[in-house]
Amino acid sequence: VTDDGPSQRVHARGAVAVMTELKEPRLYPGGSQFFVKYQPGGNGSFAWYPSGRMACAYERMGGGFYCFFYADNHAGTTLCAFDPQGSGYVAFEDGRPRLTSRREGGTYTARDGTIERLWTTAKPLKGAAISFDVTNNITFSFKSRREMTVKLSCQGLTEEYVLGEPPLGS
Repeated sequence: VTDDGPSQRVHARGAVAVMTELKEPRLYPGGSQFFVKYQPGGNGSFAWYPSGRMACAYERMGGGFYCFFYADNHAGTTLCAFDPQGSGYVAFEDGRPRLTSRREGGTYTARDGTIERLWTTAKPLKGAAISFDVTNNITFSFKSRREMTVKLSCQGLTEEYVLGEPPLGS
């Protein structure tokens, strides 16, 4: 993990975690917690919205890290969930699928259900990465199961999570 002030980068590359030390929780200007890393042992981290609701859970389970992002609503709707191999999904705020990623391929869907992009292992995603705002606080970028990032930004504080399967040869 690098700590360069109000922004940090967290890596989830298979069983290898870059987080190496316990740091004090990062706080919002009002004093509530934004981001807490649990160490030693590299077990993960958690981030909260200014409302106090959980925004992200980044947890080691078995051989890698799982990452979950939640809506800032009473239900805590899961908006994004990925396993260490880059399989998972991003949902619209109402819970309907927006992007899916599986070992065999994936889809990117418009709000009306129209498939905008489709890829398989035989026909990988070509062109620019798929990037969009999940919410006003969460942005997502996807190029492949090996290249995806999620950024959580609230009140001037930002965490960037690098998700997915480790690059070949790592």
